[in-house]
Amino acid sequence: MKVLLIGLGNPGRQYEKSRHNAGFCFVDAVLNSADAEKIRQNSHYILWQVKNPGCTFFLAKPLTYMNLSGKCLADLQRRTGIGLVHTCVICDNMDLACGRAKMKFSGGSGGQKGLQNIIDLSGSRDFWRLFIGVGRPVLPQDVPGYVLGRFPSEQESVFLKLCADLAQIFLEKIHEKSFTGLQQIINSL
Repeated sequence: MKVLLIGLGNPGRQYEKSRHNAGFCFVDAVLNSADAEKIRQNSHYILWQVKNPGCTFFLAKPLTYMNLSGKCLADLQRRTGIGLVHTCVICDNMDLACGRAKMKFSGGSGGQKGLQNIIDLSGSRDFWRLFIGVGRPVLPQDVPGYVLGRFPSEQESVFLKLCADLAQIFLEKIHEKSFTGLQQIINSL
């Protein structure tokens, strides 16, 4: 089995560990726990290959900033030979509290602009999503500042632990479970 995991975020030090970089944090957690080889880096993305028993998967970080995340999808699919149905996009979600995650197949973007760009440019909603909860701001008009901001220290440790736990689930279970099987595990956390 081969799968492609695309972690969404914004490049640059100023965005490290921001709420909007949940996908990047997930990819970093996998890279910290797996034997991965960087196989490509260009102006649009960084791509790693992880050879896990029973499954080869690819990890990607788009470098096009969140709202243009779909720009790299066609090239990633060509390079890896993996179609949308075997792709999972990992991103932040304000409808989930910090420390919660949800995995699902197909659907809309839920207002997540990077996810919407992937839907628009691929012409399809039929791919997997792993949503990592970041909670909502107190004042709705502060959404951009909220998602681009960092977690308070007590929430940051919960967020980073969740990313590490999700990475372990993927590394330990992807070879024996389909995305549907992973969905059942993640959604029961």
